[in-house]
Amino acid sequence: MIDEGVIKWIVNFLKARKYRVRVRPNGSYSGWHNVTSGIPQGSVLGPIIMFVIFINDLVDSCGSYCNMYIFADDAKFYRHIEHPEDQEFLQLAIGALHQWSEKWLLSLNSNKCHVVSYGRTIDTSTVYTIMNKKPS
Repeated sequence: MIDEGVIKWIVNFLKARKYRVRVRPNGSYSGWHNVTSGIPQGSVLGPIIMFVIFINDLVDSCGSYCNMYIFADDAKFYRHIEHPEDQEFLQLAIGALHQWSEKWLLSLNSNKCHVVSYGRTIDTSTVYTIMNKKPS
């Protein structure tokens, strides 16, 4: 749930925006036009704030099944695998990620999803899947 004050701030940040184009070499400007979509260019925090707000609930959706690192548009899920239940929880996290992406109409590139295992003895018999595909 996003605070009502934050929503008002975002609406005010995005509504009634206009743009014009500077024509070179004479430096004249076009007329003003309404901005109908997108994030305002030239603002330092605009794209970052909008992205953080957009992915804010990813941890709520997947974090109860595993630990997560999120940086920019990259997310890493990890879990210490000691029992078969740990493997199941990791797969549940991956499934929750897929549901989250469908809810927010965000396409995931399954070709960029990878499974990495570290340890002295690694059981590779578990096959994790995302969008019914096995990550490489």
